[in-house]
Amino acid sequence: VAVVMENKRRLALHAGFHPLPLQSVKVNHASDVWVLGQAEPDSYDSMVTNQSGLVLTAPGADCMPILFADPVKRVIGAAHAGWKGTLMGVAMATV
Repeated sequence: VAVVMENKRRLALHAGFHPLPLQSVKVNHASDVWVLGQAEPDSYDSMVTNQSGLVLTAPGADCMPILFADPVKRVIGAAHAGWKGTLMGVAMATV
């Protein structure tokens, strides 16, 4: 966990933002979505927010991270799309 946190800190600093507003999905290989500002579930493969100043991330190795943005509604999202979550509709659940 410490190595992951250090890598997130390095990414944030290299990209030019503070690491504290960095939010990452808590993977459960499903299609659960957390709407930031509501109660945080134990695990979720996607999250969305209209809060400014946050950075959303999703891990990817053999899974695909998907980033969403709606400039009109000013909403962003991030999803972890493994094969199970993809079959369960994680992208559509995020939208």
